[in-house]
Amino acid sequence: MEHASAHPDARPYPVLALYTRARSVTEAAGFAARAWHTAAAREQLGNWTIVRIRAYRIGPAGDHEEAD
Repeated sequence: MEHASAHPDARPYPVLALYTRARSVTEAAGFAARAWHTAAAREQLGNWTIVRIRAYRIGPAGDHEEAD
């Protein structure tokens, strides 16, 4: 993981953004799910639940793909 950022006041629900060097959106989404289960064990995020995992991949040439 390169960076993580929590946005507890985002609407319609809080957002936990994770920035990785995943090779695909599938790999990034899997990483996000595993990271969430680790983070959810922390007291600060104890009452958050997963609503959606969305993954974007931005390639070096600016190409991108998305998975929801």
